[in-house]
Amino acid sequence: DMFLPALKNQQFSVVYQPKYNVQTQRYEGSEALVRWYYKEDCMISPAYFVPILERNGSIIELDEYVLTQVCIQLRSWLDAGYELTPVSVNASQLHLYRVDFFTSYMEIIDRYQIPHELIEIEMTETALYENEAKASEILNQFRHAGIKILLDDFGSGYSSLNLLKDIPFDLIKLDKEFLGRGEISKKNRILIKGIIALCKELDIPLL
Repeated sequence: DMFLPALKNQQFSVVYQPKYNVQTQRYEGSEALVRWYYKEDCMISPAYFVPILERNGSIIELDEYVLTQVCIQLRSWLDAGYELTPVSVNASQLHLYRVDFFTSYMEIIDRYQIPHELIEIEMTETALYENEAKASEILNQFRHAGIKILLDDFGSGYSSLNLLKDIPFDLIKLDKEFLGRGEISKKNRILIKGIIALCKELDIPLL
């Protein structure tokens, strides 16, 4: 009940988390994250509201709102003459049940005349596994349009290898649980080395 009024009143704000390449020492992009400021001094955590919006289907409207805000911002920066790097946006698994997922996203991107290489789409491992055949078809449409596809939270589920075999990705984001909160365990080091080697063989960058 709070969501639609909050969306109308622009209580949702988009922030950008930079992606920094430690080898080149350059920023190579960012991820768009959404924050809900219910009141001026009160922020509702995405960990709380995203699962609720997933259950009631409103996450689709929020995802499109975020994409729109990203495109508006990119258009502003482009008009100002800034040199830009790609921005990735998260897409819920519910989009894979929509016949207009690809067309609705491309309409927003093209409305603001955003070069396709500046937008990337992130989807989680779990979302793709549950809709593998449909996901492959839809995500290939985006890739053919020049939109890169990122696999988020790689290793958080049990279907990783099947996904790498059947769905084309442009970049893989390793699940943060592999790194832990302190010293990386011996087993995790072995797993990380194996994943890095696998991604190199498949020619898929790992983040």
